[in-house]
Amino acid sequence: MRPSHAGFGGSMRVQMSRVRVDDILELDLAEPARTGAQVVLRPVGGRTAPLRGRRMRTWVGGRRAYVDLRWEPLTEGTWAVRWSEPGRSSRQMWTDDPCYDLAARREYAARPSRREVAALRAPDGRLLVRVRRVRPYAEVREVEVRDATVRITGFLAHTAPPDTSTAAELLVRQRDRATAFAFPAGLAQEVFRCAVPLPPLARAHAHDRPHNEWDLWLRVPGRERGYRLRALCDDIVGKKGRVAFPTTAVRTDSGAVDLRPYFTAADGLSLLGTGAGPRPPSGGGAED
Repeated sequence: MRPSHAGFGGSMRVQMSRVRVDDILELDLAEPARTGAQVVLRPVGGRTAPLRGRRMRTWVGGRRAYVDLRWEPLTEGTWAVRWSEPGRSSRQMWTDDPCYDLAARREYAARPSRREVAALRAPDGRLLVRVRRVRPYAEVREVEVRDATVRITGFLAHTAPPDTSTAAELLVRQRDRATAFAFPAGLAQEVFRCAVPLPPLARAHAHDRPHNEWDLWLRVPGRERGYRLRALCDDIVGKKGRVAFPTTAVRTDSGAVDLRPYFTAADGLSLLGTGAGPRPPSGGGAED
């Protein structure tokens, strides 16, 4: 049973909270807002930021409030969300909302940005805002293993898509080795689709190693850097030990090789190859 914080210690309860793609925090309040109310963000766990917090530009109407989080001086870190009304001390905002929507998270990630702002619910129910720097990458939406092929769909995250549909490449690079393969990938605006045939990787398997890891990168024509394939929009913590994909046995002249996709500790999508015999539970080594 979830605790209710409405009215506890003069707190304010929030029924729904989302950060929109324009970095506006939208709040559904449990009680009507008073005229002149504002949201105050107070840093959590930081010693250098001012403890008095930052008053944010806020629009209120009835049980709905909108908070402008586009202010650049809002530094990286986690901020407690507090409610301030004229003539009263600010009070902590609490929520039972998990503050997560997969479709909204993917829509947010699909826009060009170097900063991510997200609403979070602390384990004790406090409403928080997290600000962090982000780098462009290739967000993985679906992985299908069938007929000795791994098919992947996803989208470019935190970067502008190409102006037109284009032929990209999926670079499959053997970790800690120079071996690499490039396979065609389709890119329509931000959405990519690609496939990795497993037999070439099996034939290139280094049998002197207990396991081989292959890291996946999307290369877009006209762009200097590649985009690492990752799955960051979901709320699954520790995908490396929780998400499992089917294993495909591929026979080669040097022996059988088992290959399967897996998520790394950094939520990157990679492929793991092992020779005949027991398989390790997950990939090793440091991914790129």
